[in-house]
Amino acid sequence: VEQQLDSEDYDTHYNLGIAYKEMGLIDEAIGEFQLASKDPKRMIECCSMLGLCFLEKGMPQLAIKWYRKGLESPEISDDEHLGLLYDLGSAYLEVGDTGNAQKAFMEIYGVNSNYRDIVDRIKQVEDVQS
Repeated sequence: VEQQLDSEDYDTHYNLGIAYKEMGLIDEAIGEFQLASKDPKRMIECCSMLGLCFLEKGMPQLAIKWYRKGLESPEISDDEHLGLLYDLGSAYLEVGDTGNAQKAFMEIYGVNSNYRDIVDRIKQVEDVQS
C-alpha cells in the first residue's frame, strides 16, 4: 500500500495509522502518524496518537516528547490543549515524575475543575508524593 501513496497524502497516512494501531501494528502506526504529523491540520491529532502508541510500546519518554510537541503548536484549540495536557500528566505519572504530573493536572484544574477525572488524578499524585 505504502508505495502507492504520495507522501503528501496526509489524510491517508493518518487513517492508515489508525487502522494499524487498531490491528496492534504499533510500529507501522507510529510511522504513519509521524508522516501525517507534517500536515499542520493533522499535527495535534498525530501528536496525541503518537503519544498513545509510545505508551503502548512502554516508551513513556517518547510519549512525553510528542505530547509536548503538540502543546507547543500555535494551532492548538483549548479542548486539544486540555486533552494533551491530561495525557502528558498521565505519562509523567507513569515515569514517576510526580512534580510535572501535578503541574499538568493543576493547570487543567485551573481552567476546568470538572475536566474528566482531574480531581481524582490530582489526589492520585498527592497520594504518591506523601
